[in-house]
Amino acid sequence: MSESGGTNPAYVDGLQAGLREAESSVGAATPPHAAGLSAASGETPPGRESAPNSPADSFTELWNAFNLKLTNTKPKAKAAYEKLSPDAGLHAAMVEAAARLHAHYEEHATERRYRIQCHNWINARGWEDDLPIVYADAKGAAISKTRGSAKPTPGKPATGKAAKPGCAFPAGETCITITESILSETHTSGMLIITGNDEAGEEYIHTVPVKHHKEEVQNAGQKEKDSIVTAAGFFFQIDDPANLIGRRIVALVDGGELTWHEPSGGQPEPEPELVEPPPPKRRMTIEEQQAEYDAWFEAQLEDKAA
Repeated sequence: MSESGGTNPAYVDGLQAGLREAESSVGAATPPHAAGLSAASGETPPGRESAPNSPADSFTELWNAFNLKLTNTKPKAKAAYEKLSPDAGLHAAMVEAAARLHAHYEEHATERRYRIQCHNWINARGWEDDLPIVYADAKGAAISKTRGSAKPTPGKPATGKAAKPGCAFPAGETCITITESILSETHTSGMLIITGNDEAGEEYIHTVPVKHHKEEVQNAGQKEKDSIVTAAGFFFQIDDPANLIGRRIVALVDGGELTWHEPSGGQPEPEPELVEPPPPKRRMTIEEQQAEYDAWFEAQLEDKAA
């Protein structure tokens, strides 16, 4: 301290010089991020993972959240994701729904073969649906399996509009032979589920809403079902969907619209029923012939005595 009681000028100059030197060597302090604000370029706020920065990273995040690692279906799932090209908000909703679906499957110990595959889930906009019903018997599980293996993917009907049929048929004509046809019903809905193979052996599964709590959806489904029945060569309504098995129908996709037609060659001829010929008769031995003759001779004597 100087005699005047003030601060020593030499001390002040030295202190300021030291502060300036420290600032130049360390750099100005970075203020913390305010709540709700993003970090500066190249930085990630503490406690938050960086968002995927490429479509490949985004798909990987969804694939891991879905967690049904079937490697042979991964290219299909990636192609479906890239075709959808979701924005950040939709991507986040899909990842959350995929994780929730996986947890639901795990909680109920659902077999992998009864779980919907990732590419079908994406095409069907599965994140907009409720969690699937858990079936307790084999029949219900078999019906449920169609969701996991189906290539066609019905979209979610828009409110107030008739539901358009969902399919994965390519543009143009696809002729299929129906291998399975069942009706899955609940208290308020019913779905006709048709499975068929094309000439190359590719399998397609198509669903038609034949019963629905919305009249316009049910009417559209009933109209499509009638079209399928007519295309299958029937001139009357059928009571049992199994009657469609073995029939050939053509799915025509033109301008995004699906219609059904009978193939130009008509329906396949029914295979003739194979009747097994009766087994050849075995020749009787001498002893058997003698015994048969003796029995006949005794019968003749009894008739004469009577």
